[in-house]
Amino acid sequence: MTRRLLLGYLALALLVLAGLELPLGCIHARGETSRASQGVERDASMLAEVTEENIEKGQLDALPDVVRHYATRTGGHVIVTDKEGIVLADSDPAGRTGISLAAQPAIAGSPEPTA
Repeated sequence: MTRRLLLGYLALALLVLAGLELPLGCIHARGETSRASQGVERDASMLAEVTEENIEKGQLDALPDVVRHYATRTGGHVIVTDKEGIVLADSDPAGRTGISLAAQPAIAGSPEPTA
């Protein structure tokens, strides 16, 4: 009789823990995903501001260093283009500058910058 009660209480405790932990785990995962996404958006905005400033000042030779530094720090791949979609800087060492990416969906569908 004692053994049955103990197993029943143990099963009930496990059920309650599973019922509480699973939703909390999902909420936590959603929050972490959201935080990571916001971090990437913030980094992209800052990188865009820095590169836009360099382009406006005519300091195109500084772009590869900025792009390479960001890519090394984050492990991402960065390509900077002008308004027409011509590559000005690429974080990939094998990437080529001066080629047109205007036909790429990510470039063709991007909104015009408002400065």
